[in-house]
Amino acid sequence: MKSFRSSKTSGGFVLAVLAGVLLAGPASATECWQGWGYLVEPKSLAFKSGQTLYVTGGAVDWQSKEWVRLYPIDPKSGRRDEKAEPVSIKPTRPVVKGAGGGAEIVEDVAEVLGSKWSIMIRLSRIRTSAYSRTLNDKYSRWACGLR
Repeated sequence: MKSFRSSKTSGGFVLAVLAGVLLAGPASATECWQGWGYLVEPKSLAFKSGQTLYVTGGAVDWQSKEWVRLYPIDPKSGRRDEKAEPVSIKPTRPVVKGAGGGAEIVEDVAEVLGSKWSIMIRLSRIRTSAYSRTLNDKYSRWACGLR
């Protein structure tokens, strides 16, 4: 029986497997921002609605101040509410705060497309960890409102 070290075929196989793992990247590319929002009066910030849970459709660059779609979440299931229309918002002065372990939070009072009200938001970044791929993928999908 050949030893592992002396086998040229085994060494090539190991290198091919390692290259495949490195090129494959993370098991899931799930990323979103999830949290709450309140409709508010633009100047006084007086509340005009109750709290609604929202999730973005994917990664967001808040500093670009591009329009972002927020999808309402059904609080009972934690999934996107299929009956509710998404809300399009335009960040005005987003503040992104970092925390330990790479967590991030964004806070803003953003413009709402087609509304006289603004929206006060506080969303947390959800993404699959490169270090843990066990239940993390399932949690990220659930937190992003996906099935």
